[in-house]
Amino acid sequence: MKETKEMTWETVIKQEGSMDTSDIDGEKVMMDLDKGSYFMLNDVATHIWDLVESPMKLADVVAHLLGEYEIDEETCKEQVMAFVSELHKRELVAIA
Repeated sequence: MKETKEMTWETVIKQEGSMDTSDIDGEKVMMDLDKGSYFMLNDVATHIWDLVESPMKLADVVAHLLGEYEIDEETCKEQVMAFVSELHKRELVAIA
């Protein structure tokens, strides 16, 4: 894992790496055969993963989720930043 760079809401991120993915009942299973690791993403995490297939600002990810889910902005921001930071530490997203 690499150290997470400081991210702001203007930071642009995108998917990175060579994860094999499968959709199972609206959730995504991601497998990295080279590292021998796998991740199961719930529906919201899957939605975020799909959004950052193309480069996207974190603020735009939050705005999109606020339009799709019943969640307050502060909670949404906290959870998005925590999730994306973890993805970045695991080299699954890159800062574009």
